[in-house]
Parts: sequence; structure tokens; C-alpha cells
Amino acid sequence: MDEAERLCHRLAIMDTGKLISEGSPRELIARNIEAQVVEVFGESAERWACEHAAHYAARFEVSGETAFCYLNDAQPLLAHLQAQSGLRYLHRPANLEDVFLKLTGREMRE
Repeated sequence: MDEAERLCHRLAIMDTGKLISEGSPRELIARNIEAQVVEVFGESAERWACEHAAHYAARFEVSGETAFCYLNDAQPLLAHLQAQSGLRYLHRPANLEDVFLKLTGREMRE
């Protein structure tokens, strides 16, 4: 997905033979998902997500020991996380993989 985002001018996302969405990488991201992602990880990430994520993120999901928070303004969440001990986090822009996971509900298959 990283290569597709860098190299392609236009993309189509398909799932089980059906066209789900198409456009430039930037268009697909802007149209289908929040602009920013904060990944929160650590032993207590799942508990933290259940208690706090909904207060800061438009949408969140937990996978293993990582909570993925999808939002347009990350600053309030980042300020909150700086005060939390035992949690680590990564703040990044949303990408095509995030879009694919949201639209299809599953990871890419080879």
C-alpha cells in the first residue's frame, strides 16, 4: 500500500470482486477516513481505549495490544497521552492501508 500511495495517480479498492472506492491516493484518504491516526500501545492499551479513546477519537479500534484512534485533531489526545504512564504512542497521518481496513474490514490478502 505504501508503494501504491507513492506511485499511483489513480487507484481502485476492490473486495470480493466488487469496486468499493476509487480516486487518487489523497482523494481516497480524504473521502474515506479521518486525517490522523494515533496508535496507542502497551500492556494497558486495551483498558485505556475502553475508558478514554471515545472521548478523543471520532473512531477507534483495538487490535492486540494496540489501540488505533482515528481523528482530525490529535492535539487533545496527544496532551492526554503525555500524562499517561505505561503507554507509548505513535502519531501519523492516515494512509491507504487505513482506508483499505476501514472499507473492507480485513487485512490485505496476497
